Amino acid sequence: MPIKASSTLWGSLLLACQIHQNVSLAETAVERFVELEADDSGVYVLWSNIYADAGMWEDALKARRLMEDRELKKEAGSSIIEVDCFIHEFVNGEKSLVQVKELHFVIQSLSKMHMFATCT
Repeated sequence: MPIKASSTLWGSLLLACQIHQNVSLAETAVERFVELEADDSGVYVLWSNIYADAGMWEDALKARRLMEDRELKKEAGSSIIEVDCFIHEFVNGEKSLVQVKELHFVIQSLSKMHMFATCT
């Protein structure tokens, strides 16, 4: 039973194109994604990165400009952790967290512990 391809399918194919460095199939995936009117900034960023990985800098810039023309903004990266049954979300560049210095200290300590463990 054939199914109609969704934006999720085309997005997954686009990610596979990056992994396998298939620029022409990536272009097809983006075209189909756009036909579905599923504007997602992540698709344009990934598409631009595929071009950049292939050294196609002009095309990478065109993909970014198209994203700007459609007034799409790249979402900030974030991480979510659970500590003592509380969920904490950290957004890239956000400084509003009261314990930010303590958090940085813990991250640096963990990083040093990891480096020490791998060096021995």
